[in-house]
Amino acid sequence: MGGECTDLPRKRERQREWVAERRRVWFAANGPCKHCGSWENLELHHVNPEEKENHKVFSWAKVRREIELAKCIVLCHGCHRVETNNQRPAQHIHGTTTEYRNGCRCELCRVAKAQSR
Repeated sequence: MGGECTDLPRKRERQREWVAERRRVWFAANGPCKHCGSWENLELHHVNPEEKENHKVFSWAKVRREIELAKCIVLCHGCHRVETNNQRPAQHIHGTTTEYRNGCRCELCRVAKAQSR
């Protein structure tokens, strides 16, 4: 068996830790959020969703990963949600709690949210 990891759960945990560390280092070097400047809950946002291959890039080989990351910007969770919803072709219906949850803060959506409590 010469050095191979026979404990599969342990090997998977090490891989998860390795990917998480690679992700952490990348966001530390490429943050903060390009919209609001936050360092909290950073995520990848594909500027053009048509070019997106996948979002699980941090386990990929360096060249492939860098090609995919070049298509992205760093956004915090909240800004990412708003930007992604703005990219969707679906019609937005203002004055609903759904639209508020999707990041809209227009007067109609804020009123709908306040009335839903």
